[in-house]
Amino acid sequence: MLDLLKERMGVRLNSRQYGEILSYISAFTRNTSATVSRALIWWELEYSLTEEILNALVEIGTLQKYHAVRCPECSLLLEKVEYTPDYEDESYCYGCDSDITIDASDIDVIYSLADATDKEALK
Repeated sequence: MLDLLKERMGVRLNSRQYGEILSYISAFTRNTSATVSRALIWWELEYSLTEEILNALVEIGTLQKYHAVRCPECSLLLEKVEYTPDYEDESYCYGCDSDITIDASDIDVIYSLADATDKEALK
């Protein structure tokens, strides 16, 4: 995984940064998810570079990318959805026990381990 990422990212990252990326991804379980914002805090990189790294990890098959609805009241992830800029829906949040209106601003891009990712290969 790391060699494929290095091929895509090249010299824009140093060995310490590649180590931090590997450490972060290695800590994922099948139930772990990440956003660009969460990863950039861990890696201490700019938003666009962090997003590029996560998308490269999707391209090489380590991560999968999907869209998820987050409750606008309590931030609980509710469901995976197909994203459209004009998305709007009425829903119920079991986290805060309320009826909610969801729009495109409540949809996050989420990254998680791809089903085929071998956790042992990440160590």
